[in-house]
Amino acid sequence: MVKEILTQNKLGEEFERKVIERLQGVVVVYIPAINLSESADWYERYIGYKVTHRGDIWSLEKPGYLKIILSEIGCGSHPVQFYKAGEKSAVMMIGTPDVGDYHEFLKQKGVQVTDILDRGSCGRSFQMKDPAGNTIMVDAL
Repeated sequence: MVKEILTQNKLGEEFERKVIERLQGVVVVYIPAINLSESADWYERYIGYKVTHRGDIWSLEKPGYLKIILSEIGCGSHPVQFYKAGEKSAVMMIGTPDVGDYHEFLKQKGVQVTDILDRGSCGRSFQMKDPAGNTIMVDAL
């Protein structure tokens, strides 16, 4: 009965689009940084975030991406680590239309990146690290 009711009252793509649009201004990711200025500059230069700050609150925004608040902590052994099935997982994931070009650009700029992983029909991806050691997954759009 539940399945039948949910199927008859399906919310559709328009509802999903509106929810995503509203979440873009609401959902925030807090990412630790050893040096706020250095990390903010890195996110602006290599991911394209717009940086604003008031006092000690550094906010990073980019249309279509989650809002980031950088949170300064004072040691080098603090990167955020998420675990999925016992394996370390990235703090966040970003998409790019050309994984190879973006990977090469980052390598030339000295950003720490892993090799590109070819996942067959799921596309290609790699990971990079921000100045504080937080891992970011880069995936094909």
